[in-house]
Amino acid sequence: MPIYDDYLSDASLSTDSDSEAEDEPDIYDERDQEYWNIEAFLEEYGPPPGIAYVTKLGVVALYGCATDPVRKDIASVVPLQHVNTWKSYWSCTAAAPTTAFSHDEWDNMGRWAMQLCECCMEQLTMIQIRSCMIRLLSYGRFIRPPAGRAVLPRALRRR
Repeated sequence: MPIYDDYLSDASLSTDSDSEAEDEPDIYDERDQEYWNIEAFLEEYGPPPGIAYVTKLGVVALYGCATDPVRKDIASVVPLQHVNTWKSYWSCTAAAPTTAFSHDEWDNMGRWAMQLCECCMEQLTMIQIRSCMIRLLSYGRFIRPPAGRAVLPRALRRR
């Protein structure tokens, strides 16, 4: 007959011990948690109407909007009227009535961008929020791309 002196059953372990959870390594890294934070944020809060197209972006692209290096080139992503209201919004001056975004719309976009950045970063600056807004706007189609050069197929070219 076998000797069971060293035998321990699962019943001898208490289910109340927290040591089991501490011994288990965490298989998810910090970035995974940030992606989940962004997904939960998107489910709870939709973007403002001016940037509603960002719902079609993936979580990785939105993470990049929040964490990529600072971008300041607003004029490369929106037309001149929007640039003017952008400048008047950030300098807290009155905007001329145009068809561009109003100060309220910029404020809503900024608030949403700030909440997006908070999903990924703990310490935020206004420069990072502005950069996030510019990156979000860069996915929209506010400026027409420059016209390319048309080239005929080789068979139709003159020789």
